[in-house]
Amino acid sequence: MAVTVEIEEIQATIKDNEWECKDKFMKGMLSVFSRDILKGYSPFPDLAVAKEAVKELGGKIIKITDRPKFKKGRIY
Repeated sequence: MAVTVEIEEIQATIKDNEWECKDKFMKGMLSVFSRDILKGYSPFPDLAVAKEAVKELGGKIIKITDRPKFKKGRIY
C-alpha cells in the first residue's frame, strides 16, 4: 500500500510509514508526519498520514495504490 503526494511540485510517497522523496529538504519536512500523529484506528494509516501532510503543507494526493478492503461489521 502506498500513497503519493505532491507538495510544491515535488512528489513523495509514503509506504509502510516510510517516506521516499528525491528532495532531501521535503523528505525532512515530511518525516514529522508518521503514524504516531494518528488518533484511533485507521484501516489505511499511510493514507491518513498523507492526508495530514498535504493538509498542513498545502499539497494534494495524486496516487493511491492497493487500498485495503473494509470488513463488513467492523467499526472503524
